[in-house]
Amino acid sequence: MFKHRGSLLLLTYLVISFSACSKKPKDPEPDGIDHTDNSPLTANTDQLKTWTAWKSSKNSRFDMVFIGDSYIQANFFAYKVHDALLSGSFADGGPGYCSFARWNADLLNSIDGSIDNDQLTFTYEPAKWTSSTAGAATLGPCGYVTSKAANAPIQVIGKVPLASLTLEYEKHPNAGEFRYRLNGGSWITVDESAATQAVGTLDIDVSGAGSNFTVDIEPLKAGEIFFGVLGRRTGNVLAFHKLGIGGATAGVFAQSTLWSTSTSLMTPKTAILLFGTNEMDGNISPAEMKVTMQNLVDKVRQMNAACDIMIVCPPETKLQKEDPRKYKLGDYANMLYQLALDNQAAYLNLSKVLGPFSQASVDQGLMSDDRLHPGAKGSDKIADAILAILNK
Repeated sequence: MFKHRGSLLLLTYLVISFSACSKKPKDPEPDGIDHTDNSPLTANTDQLKTWTAWKSSKNSRFDMVFIGDSYIQANFFAYKVHDALLSGSFADGGPGYCSFARWNADLLNSIDGSIDNDQLTFTYEPAKWTSSTAGAATLGPCGYVTSKAANAPIQVIGKVPLASLTLEYEKHPNAGEFRYRLNGGSWITVDESAATQAVGTLDIDVSGAGSNFTVDIEPLKAGEIFFGVLGRRTGNVLAFHKLGIGGATAGVFAQSTLWSTSTSLMTPKTAILLFGTNEMDGNISPAEMKVTMQNLVDKVRQMNAACDIMIVCPPETKLQKEDPRKYKLGDYANMLYQLALDNQAAYLNLSKVLGPFSQASVDQGLMSDDRLHPGAKGSDKIADAILAILNK
């Protein structure tokens, strides 16, 4: 079991307060429309066929990805699923993808990073980089950073032995060059230029670097774009990748070829998708969300036709009654449930895990003080609900 910083969950609410908390005009209540959530707690759990088969054989590498908004980015529960499964009979496939997209110096760690920053993390000077926003389609798996000047350093920090480390970045005409070095050794220069925009990858040999290593990366001009690094171990192992963007809707993902290419490097075999809070906050209709969710499902299945999908409906928040929006959670839950049925995907409804939102749910730790994100007990219950499905 790996140790995690408790401050991340407690303080991340402040860091990502923009995610699903902007004020919107309230619609009059009641509106005369039936918003009842008619979806079950779970459905189609037998559709996780690739995962079920692998659990029995464990004869290859298995990669599981979490894709979503701040619920995923801020690691409220994904690491709990990671820790619980790896404390059992599964071998650890490494920390997976470590995104560079958001660094906060005050927290002394990133709310991006890998699913376990005690294995793989990074640091840079935020003033020298521009981070991608939640409102625009992402190029990398869950955002990217752009250098403001030459020689703006990123340092990747490995804390466990890894078999490989792959840097993901963007290439385009006249992109320039960057350089890197392992453990303070000699610099190696890489040309980022390409005839057309594309994903660039660099495999860095860290197999002999041991339990503690650093990789320094420096762009040699302004405007160079980096996504993150992918840390792996080999063998018949289980690995997890955390792909979250605070404030994002499903429509931010799967909109570019670069997203598909960069995410496909993780070779996903099960994808857990969690969106809805920001769609609700922005008065995005369930019909519109259905289109973007279907696109996301399609793009993941294009990477691997046999990839399992689990569609997760978020819990109730203050947006349901306390600070209401045009649509209710039941509207999204019913749509997401039908989407799961249509795509032979598993379904989990977190509103039926945590129950109706109220002051009591905040007092009990089911929801956080910001009334939008899960609290400590709520995070535990979400992880337990996902584990109950995966452990069937």
